[in-house]
Amino acid sequence: MRRVICYLSYTVAVVAFLLMIQLELSSQADIGLGLVFAMAFGIGSTNHAIIKWEKNEFFQREMLDERNIV
Repeated sequence: MRRVICYLSYTVAVVAFLLMIQLELSSQADIGLGLVFAMAFGIGSTNHAIIKWEKNEFFQREMLDERNIV
C-alpha cells in the first residue's frame, strides 16, 4: 500500500508542476499549485524512504528489539 501512495503522490506532484508551468494563472493559483507540488512530493519521498528502511535488516533488528520498544 505504501508503494501505491508513493507513486500516486509523485503523479500528483508532476501534474501540479505541469499545470503550474503550462497554464497562465494568477499568482495565488501558482502558489497553491506550488504548495500541492511540495506536499505531494514530500509525501512521496517520505514513503519511499520508509519503504527502503523497512527492507533494511539493521533497521528491522533495531526497531523490533524489545529493549528499544520499552
